[in-house]
Amino acid sequence: MQRDAAPPPPQVVTGAQVSGLRLANSPGRGLVAVRPDGHVGFQRGADDPAGLTDWLALIGAAPHPVRV
Repeated sequence: MQRDAAPPPPQVVTGAQVSGLRLANSPGRGLVAVRPDGHVGFQRGADDPAGLTDWLALIGAAPHPVRV
C-alpha cells in the first residue's frame, strides 16, 4: 500500500496467507497485491478495498465477503 492508502478490511489482513506492507516513502493511495511467485496479481491506483477482498477470495486467500 502506498502511504495514504486506506487500510485493508480486517478480515483480509488476519489470514495466515496474507501480510500487508505500507510504503511510507511512496505518496498516494494505490495498492499492489503480489503473488507468492513474485508476479502482480492485483493492482489499483486508488483505494479499492472491495476489489482487493474479492480478488483474495477468488484465489482462496480470504473469506468470501458478505454484502447486503
